[in-house]
Parts: sequence; C-alpha cells; structure tokens
Amino acid sequence: MGILFQGAYGSPRLDLGEAVMEYMIQQDEFIGLQVFPIYKVDRKTGEFSVITLESWLRPGQNVKRAPKTSYARDGFEAKPRQYECVERGHEAQLDESERRHYQHDFAAEVACSKLAMRRVLVDQEVDIAGIVQSQSIFTTGNGLRTNVTTEWDDPDADIIGNVLDGREAVRNRVGAYADAMSIGARTLTAMLKNKAIRAALGSDKDKTIQIILDRFKALLGLEEIFVGKAVYNAADEGQPYQGADIWSPNFVSVFKRSREGDPLQQPHFGRTMLWVEDSPEAVMVEDYPEAQTRSQVYRARNHCDEMLGDARFAQLLQVNGL
Repeated sequence: MGILFQGAYGSPRLDLGEAVMEYMIQQDEFIGLQVFPIYKVDRKTGEFSVITLESWLRPGQNVKRAPKTSYARDGFEAKPRQYECVERGHEAQLDESERRHYQHDFAAEVACSKLAMRRVLVDQEVDIAGIVQSQSIFTTGNGLRTNVTTEWDDPDADIIGNVLDGREAVRNRVGAYADAMSIGARTLTAMLKNKAIRAALGSDKDKTIQIILDRFKALLGLEEIFVGKAVYNAADEGQPYQGADIWSPNFVSVFKRSREGDPLQQPHFGRTMLWVEDSPEAVMVEDYPEAQTRSQVYRARNHCDEMLGDARFAQLLQVNGL
C-alpha cells in the first residue's frame, strides 16, 4: 500500500508523504488491504470474467487413452463480474495562525495529513470488515459460518481445534487449505490467555507478541494472521469519546487469501479494485491554498471498489457473543 502526494488539484508534498507513510507503518492498525489486496484497473467501472470454482474443480474425466483414439477434452466456464470504483475523500484545514501557533510543538501540516488519511482508511476498513464478517453472507445455513462450542473468551476454549476445522472446511470446498486468518485485537488477547495455546507455545509464551504470532501461524498451519487493531469514535458529535472496534471480537475469518498480482480471472476470496487513472496509489494526499480563509487544505482520497469474489474461500467462526 502506498501514498502519493500529487494531483491536478493539489501540490505534490513528498516530505509529507514520507512522514505519513512512516506513521502508517508504525501504527500497523489497518488490515483490510491485506485481506482484500489491491488490483489496479484503468477504468472507473468495468466488467471482468472469473472462472467458476465448479469449473476449476470439475471431476476429472478418464484421461487414459488407447492408441488411435481421441483424447479426453474439457473446457472451463466463466461468469462476468462488474465493478464500480467510488471515491472516498476527506480534507483537513489548517489556518495560518494555527500553523504558527503549533510550530514549536509539532508539525501541524503533518497532523492534518494524518487526520485526513485516517478518515479515508477507517471508512475503507469498515467496508471490508463488514463484508468479511457479514452474518448474512456467511451463515450456518449455507455452511460458511461455524458457531464454536466454547467461546474464545474462555481460557479452556478449543481455539486450535476450531481453526483447524475451519481450514479443513475451506479445503473441502475449494481444494486448498485456508492459509490466513483475520482477527480483532481483542480476539488476540483471548488467544494469548488460552491454556492450550500457552501450553503449545511452551517457553515462547512469554516472548514478544510478534514471536508469539509467528508461533501461532506455525501451530495453526497458517501463513498469515492479520490483526485488525483500528478503532473509531462511535459517539455522536459533541458526546464523550466511545471507542469501538472495526473488527468485531465476536468473529474470526479463516480464509484462502489472494495476493497482489494474482490473476483476477482465477477464483478468489476478495480484491480491492483501484482506479489508477485517478488514484495511482492506495491513498493520495494533496494540499492546496485557500486564500479567502488564509488556510492550507490537506486532502486524502482514493477511488476503489472492495469486492467479495467467492465466499466459499472463507469460513467465518463466531467465537463470542453466542
């Protein structure tokens, strides 16, 4: 994911770009574009075809051949999909008097850029989390959601068994094991307290969170565990702060992930379509002067469509709130 400071309606600010990129890396709170990686498109709206999973996994014919006979033949089926990229954007205004007032305390222009950027990323994160943790898409009725027997907040919960069962459910449907898991920060806390996991970690149970996560991945047969740490203020304007998680602690998604650069035509879990003609990178930040208010305005924006590919590439686990 990148940030580009340019545009016809704003001036390039490479210094701010470096500062905001460093901030994003340090925060490490957004996971949406790792779950639904970017696919760059050159049109705002369009259509593409995806080979159906049924076609991809169709039972093999008898490919044995006798001399002078025809070879077995097969083909594939593809279904059209439409995308429509929508612009997100937010601006932060910095009056010249404010810039001078704060110049000895912090870089106010960097603060404005961070604020605008985070507004855009939070909105995108909410949309992706809403798809990945959707109770209407992933239901017990269609077999795409499992309600665990013991909630994960209980230290005796069978977290390891639940995840392994989820991986197997995905393999049974799509022919490949789930290799990633998305969780909320509060879910990670529950996992760290789980008795079976702590026993399996052995001497590593008191190591750093990153070392523990690496051991988790090996223990659970996963390549990645994405921890969504982002929160937002759920209170109405003017009311006291009320923090809320974007990624619910009640749900965990175990999925076969796509990677940036994977062909769009092959069956996949989800992608983020990015219209590169208007926003060449995941987030763009521009600034421009507003003479009538003696201010500089900092704008963050992107042009995306977050698309679920095939829900069968994931198993949603309801791990709390049962």
